[in-house]
Amino acid sequence: MPELQKKVLHGLEYTDPDIIRFESGIPGFEGLRNFLLAMNPEFEPFVWLYSVENVQIRFLMVNPLLFRPDYAPKMGKEQIADLKIQNQDDLMLFVIVTLNPNHRLSTVNMAGPVLVNIKSKLGKQIILDDGRYSIREKMMPEET
Repeated sequence: MPELQKKVLHGLEYTDPDIIRFESGIPGFEGLRNFLLAMNPEFEPFVWLYSVENVQIRFLMVNPLLFRPDYAPKMGKEQIADLKIQNQDDLMLFVIVTLNPNHRLSTVNMAGPVLVNIKSKLGKQIILDDGRYSIREKMMPEET
């Protein structure tokens, strides 16, 4: 078996099997389909989703259950069918973070969760239409 060619993106070494494919792209970035998920212990609980096709595009993400354990987005089977989920343990859930210099004003897009099937290397951003979540929810609680 031939050795896989290693590549580097933002200081990360990867091979083609590490790439996560977003068949429909990400809303607003539909032309970009191939991404790397970078989990660095130094930045936990945050992860980066880097575009392989455009090195200037990257998304900061976090698991919403870490700060909103009641988060339960309603998604239809048809919305997630193309992720080819065979085992729930292979599915990772994230929301995209918008940073603000005042970290207490940073927000997350709870209306557009990002799902990644880590086994099949498929990803998708789902746009929820149930109105329970917004695209700019504060991540940090208000100080009292």
